[in-house]
Amino acid sequence: MHPVIINIFGIKIFSYGLMMAIGMMLGLWVCVYLAKKSGINSDEIFNLAFVVIIFSILGARLFYVAINLNYYLKHPIEIILLNKGGLVFYGGLIGGFLSGLYYVRKNNLPILKICDIFFTALPLGQAFGRVGCFLNGCCYGIPTNSNWGVIFPPHSLPFQHYKDFVLLHPVQLYNSSANFIIFLILFTIYDEKKFDGMIVCFYGLLYSTSRFLTEFYRGDMARHLGLTIAQWISIVFFLLSAFALFYLYNKKSGKDSF
Repeated sequence: MHPVIINIFGIKIFSYGLMMAIGMMLGLWVCVYLAKKSGINSDEIFNLAFVVIIFSILGARLFYVAINLNYYLKHPIEIILLNKGGLVFYGGLIGGFLSGLYYVRKNNLPILKICDIFFTALPLGQAFGRVGCFLNGCCYGIPTNSNWGVIFPPHSLPFQHYKDFVLLHPVQLYNSSANFIIFLILFTIYDEKKFDGMIVCFYGLLYSTSRFLTEFYRGDMARHLGLTIAQWISIVFFLLSAFALFYLYNKKSGKDSF
């Protein structure tokens, strides 16, 4: 655990924020690169990215507060303190997608083409974000005896019945590796896509599958009927992505947007 990665003269740089910033910058660079290849003004990408990032963070925070509502009803001031809580990716995805959809429609941009660009870059940003989770000590895994288990001090985890250090699955790194692989796949096939929207669908299929599987190793999430909330959302996300892929494949007519 290294929540503070640099401390210079009392000025702290937090590992989670640093990794998030690196992921966003690299993701934006990929978006601009793909936009130029697709004939889209890079200024529109910067403007859209600003909107999406703001509402992604807002959506991710609100989703986290919603699933921990009982706690925040008792501590409402902590709702705005990100260092006192966390973010939920699916909430960020919803917030970012809806705000981005509004911006794209308002400015008459090609929806599916823009979505393909952003969803190609998204898993790269996620990969760095999960490294930030690992360094911060959040989103931790279940106890394990495996050789690749990592040690977290028990006072930082809700395992009070452990007297010694706890060896946990590095599930954050599992997620990071999966996201990086997804990025490589989507970036590689981007130029070969058969129709606009294909990348979005592939992202949905690949990410929901990887998230569903890695959630079995999460130690910080409550389970409902044997699955975490993220797993239930992943099932819905997978089905929606499969339906969208089938629909767009059969509807393909060379149009750039709806």
